[in-house]
Amino acid sequence: MNKILIVNDENEVVNLYKRILVDENYLLISALSAEKALAVLDTTFDLVIIDLDSCDTEKDAICLVRQIARKFENRFPVIIMTIFLGNMVIEDLQRLGIRQIIHKPFSKEELILTVKQVLNYNA
Repeated sequence: MNKILIVNDENEVVNLYKRILVDENYLLISALSAEKALAVLDTTFDLVIIDLDSCDTEKDAICLVRQIARKFENRFPVIIMTIFLGNMVIEDLQRLGIRQIIHKPFSKEELILTVKQVLNYNA
């Protein structure tokens, strides 16, 4: 069973993602902030999903991704969820090893497919 960390500041949204992905046989752990994500994240995770819109600024989001990449030496893939990202931010995130960016709104099927593709790519 793949272990996924979801970083999102809204409990209702986290619960929705949990319902969707638990039905697909994934183990989900949530963090409501970047600080909490860094506190619970360890090498037992297979994937991190970060909602950039939960971060105060794009700079904070990039900082979180950079800290994860540095601390865990890109051990696991990261998926970014967002409404909009500028080209420069996308380039910064790609340099840090982001596997996929999902633009909101997205469907249940798109979320499941993206998670499966990223995990299969990393296997």
